[in-house]
Amino acid sequence: MYYEKIVLFLFLSIIVISLGTILFYGCTKDFGDYETAEYVLLINIKTPDGIDVLKEIPVTERAVMVVEDKDGWSRRVNPELYRLHQTQPEEYSKTPSLPLCVNKINDNYYLVIQFVDNVCLEHYYQATFKLICSNIFGDDEEHTIVTYWNPNGSYRPKGDYPRMECDRITIDGIQYPVNQELFIPNFSDEMKKLIAPNHKEDDYYRFISVAKIVL
Repeated sequence: MYYEKIVLFLFLSIIVISLGTILFYGCTKDFGDYETAEYVLLINIKTPDGIDVLKEIPVTERAVMVVEDKDGWSRRVNPELYRLHQTQPEEYSKTPSLPLCVNKINDNYYLVIQFVDNVCLEHYYQATFKLICSNIFGDDEEHTIVTYWNPNGSYRPKGDYPRMECDRITIDGIQYPVNQELFIPNFSDEMKKLIAPNHKEDDYYRFISVAKIVL
């Protein structure tokens, strides 16, 4: 009986320690530590002499515009020219090739990383992508892009989801700075008619994470 009590005590102790470890190091949906968030990162890529790499990249059908700009555009890169897939988090590692999109906003050109996912509010979220595109990198090698998303960012836009802020990005192990930039929409006349009268223009202002890369 004495030994049975010892075994039971040890068993319960292991359970308590394990549960405490889960709560300390990770999040569980059962405890409400997750919420759905939007991830948006714009990547502007230039050559050392200041030429925008994405300006002449061949594009096809329209894609979603991150910021309303009547003089801008959003297109998908010709799928024959690249391969893009996500390797981390692991649940996305088997996803087929992702669309690669370019936005022209205020005469600048950006690759767009945009998705919605659950986020643990206690830890950084890391998303890793593999990209092959000779039009960008000048070779046919696979390049690794790692993005780091801060759950404690200073800005939360109006809308259904909070927006995560990306504050670091590495390409093939080289780290580049990421800033939170304010984008003011340049509405077309058609869009102005669609905006509800009770909304102000600044309701559509957006702080968006922007990485500026010089290859």
